[in-house]
Amino acid sequence: MPRPRKIEDATTISIHIPKKDKELLQQLALKNGMLFSEYVRAVIQRHLEEVRRIREEQRKRIMSELFG
Repeated sequence: MPRPRKIEDATTISIHIPKKDKELLQQLALKNGMLFSEYVRAVIQRHLEEVRRIREEQRKRIMSELFG
């Protein structure tokens, strides 16, 4: 299986996951044909993209309310 690509300008983090959650994430990773670390990274990236999208929508709504 290919190794995950190295991301320039990235930060390594350490997280603690309850065993039951880790087991679920491992199952989902296998189901999706991914390594555990790749799957966790993808989940975090999807979440961050959603947060960015929501913030941008809020910013646009506020600007619209302020300036019509």
